[in-house]
Formats: sequence, structure tokens, C-alpha cells
Amino acid sequence: MTAQAKYYFFIDETGDHGLNFIDENFPVFLLCGVLISEQQLYQLQQAFDAIKIQFWNSTDVIFHSRDIRKLNEPFQTLFNLDIKRSFYEELNKTIKKVDFRIIASGINKKLLFKTYGAQAKNPYRLSLNFLLEQLVFALQDTSYNGVANIWIEKRGRKEDKKLLEQFNTIRDRGSYYFSSDIFRSYIKRLIFRSKLSNDAGIQLADLLAYPLARHSLAPDVVSRSFQILKPKLYQKNKKIYGLKIFP
Repeated sequence: MTAQAKYYFFIDETGDHGLNFIDENFPVFLLCGVLISEQQLYQLQQAFDAIKIQFWNSTDVIFHSRDIRKLNEPFQTLFNLDIKRSFYEELNKTIKKVDFRIIASGINKKLLFKTYGAQAKNPYRLSLNFLLEQLVFALQDTSYNGVANIWIEKRGRKEDKKLLEQFNTIRDRGSYYFSSDIFRSYIKRLIFRSKLSNDAGIQLADLLAYPLARHSLAPDVVSRSFQILKPKLYQKNKKIYGLKIFP
């Protein structure tokens, strides 16, 4: 019997998951997962470190999508358009070169509330459930045949406790597609990491989440960012399963 391969699955989020407030300009909450092997994770770390040395002369810089978009410190150097263009070229080269797969799940909160009203379920839980189901489908695929530990950035003691409860509920009760035994056999652990831990996988998930969410809101608009990410979405038999938007 062939031993199962071991993978990392890094998760980050974009948008607000609450239903009490819905931003008309960005009414989506999305979880982005990056499925990657240990060898490819090492290549990703090396590539990110090289970019950080090239532009900031330090590997201590942590890529955060919002800070980069807003040009907050230490990304104010990107006010220089030539430097900004060069930075994104190097980032895109890395995304294309490193072998990983994206599994993302988004909730359009505006449509969710319109469809289900007061009966609408928590967007975070919905998104996490969809994400873990697609992760198991991918791990069962003969292309992977593996198990995964999930790595996610800490958000706060209260938030992390709720997330762990939701994660354990899915693994303990199962879902429409998978029993709890199946979840447990493919998804082993949920590991929280500090925002300062400088994990390349979490930073990659953070960088990818926003453009995927933007695409989900305007799928007919041609986006260069999405065209770069599209080949990385998990697919089987030429059908894309790596991006689910609900409802």
C-alpha cells in the first residue's frame, strides 16, 4: 500500500464575516487555502526571501495584502511606480513557478441575506465547511493521495476559540458529502500561527484572497491578477473546483 503524502494547507481570509454590517462595495467574505508540499513550500520561502532582500534588504518583511495595496509601512517604497511594477513582476513569477493549488470559498453576504434572511447561517462557518469539503476531495485525488495539516493566522483569543470550535464541529459531525471519519482521516490538525511568524504559506494565502474575492464580485470583468491565479485553482477533469462562491 502506497504511503499517503503529507501536505500543508494554509488559510487566510478577506472581508468581514459578520451579517450585522454589509459593505455595498465589498459584500463578500472569502477564505483562501493554499495546498502545498513541503518541498514546494521550501521553494516558496526561498523565493519570498529573495524578493524581500531585493526590495527591502531584509527577510523580516511580512507580506500583507492590505498593507501592500494601501502602501503602508514598509511598502511605501512602492509609491515609485517602477519599483512597484518590478515587485509585482517578481511576485507573479514566483506564483507561476511554485507548484501549489488554491482552494477558496467565498460567501456573498448581500445575496446570502437576501436569499435566507434571518435564517442565514454564519458566513465563516459556511465558508469553512465548503473549504474543508473541497480540501478532502483534493486529498482523495490520485494526483495528491495525501493528508494535510491546516495552518492559519491567529486573529485573537475569542476568534480563534470560535474557529477551533467550528473546525472541530465539522470534523466531529461530518458534512453532506463526508462523514466525520473521512474528515479525520484526511485532515489531521489545525495549527494557529502568530502574525509575526513570517510563514510563507500564510503570506501567499493572504496575497491571493483579495483578488479572488474581487473576481467573485465581478466574474465577467477581465482581471490580470485572476488570469495569473486561475491555473493554480484546484481542478479535476478540466473542471475548476478550487473556487466556490455561495449562494
